[in-house]
Amino acid sequence: MLLTTSLVALAQAEHIKIQSKFSSDHVIRIKEHQDGDLCNSGSKHYTGLIDISHKHLFVWFQPIRYNNPDAPLAIWLQGGPGGSSIVGSLLEHGSCSFSAADNSTVFNKLSWTEEFNMLYISEPVPVGFSYVDKNETEDVYPSHAWTSAIDFVASVRLTYEIFTDEHISPDAPLYLSGESYAGRWVPTYAAAILDYNERASQSAQIPLQSIMVGNGYTSPKDIYPSHYEVACFEVGGVPAFLNISQCEAMEMAVDHCVSLLDACQTTLNELIYSSATQFCYQSFIDPVANSTTNMHDRTKKCPNPMGAIPNLNSWRVGSIRMLSLKVLR
Repeated sequence: MLLTTSLVALAQAEHIKIQSKFSSDHVIRIKEHQDGDLCNSGSKHYTGLIDISHKHLFVWFQPIRYNNPDAPLAIWLQGGPGGSSIVGSLLEHGSCSFSAADNSTVFNKLSWTEEFNMLYISEPVPVGFSYVDKNETEDVYPSHAWTSAIDFVASVRLTYEIFTDEHISPDAPLYLSGESYAGRWVPTYAAAILDYNERASQSAQIPLQSIMVGNGYTSPKDIYPSHYEVACFEVGGVPAFLNISQCEAMEMAVDHCVSLLDACQTTLNELIYSSATQFCYQSFIDPVANSTTNMHDRTKKCPNPMGAIPNLNSWRVGSIRMLSLKVLR
């Protein structure tokens, strides 16, 4: 729990290190920022690292804008797998939005912080600014959603410990949310929380309320071929945006892609999984991603493939990196 005395120290220091009362291996190192520091958010916010043994998960906590002791907590998971939730914060519903015009941030009046305390977490390691200690073997890196779920549950439990009283009620309802591959993350992590609650004491329970998934990646053998339907046929008066030769190649790849994915699911063989992913991705995702059409909204155009932001390594975002990887280490 973050006591009043700790809050004073937090405001005065570069960062503060707080030990979990439930595990000696769980620590959070965090820094408070005033509005306008890193983000024009409309309220103070926090960046830091959750340390789970040799793994360190970057988090950005953005409190609800208007004081509400009963406000729920929402956690955003970006997808990918390998997408940092910083993207969701800066481009979608965080308290500030990225402005390419001057490489800074602007107040986001449609932010979810109008209704929720928001936690953006870059997971699993080493996504985004999250990292693993040097000289650690590959075994430290999560290889399955259930493996990363262990770290996620620990991170949620620590979040409730740290921000209780100041921002989050101990029984504030939790909403797990995300998009794309979060269609796999969110249900898996929700199940892990329910499993944890069955074993945890009453005081350590995580008050999971609901899950929210948008454009979820749930069934690969349905999702991959669907790009052919979206890109090569008129839908709702919006014309196809790939040429005939591209569409013919995608049509020919449908059956083989589905067969590979069926074999992958049946055998759970890593080599078959790798072959299926590579073939299906190159056949269906690459043609769409390399076009100038927004792959999530075909009525819009993207100035760059995948809607990339060339300034994510700028000094502005680099300052967050400094806070998470230099000051806090």
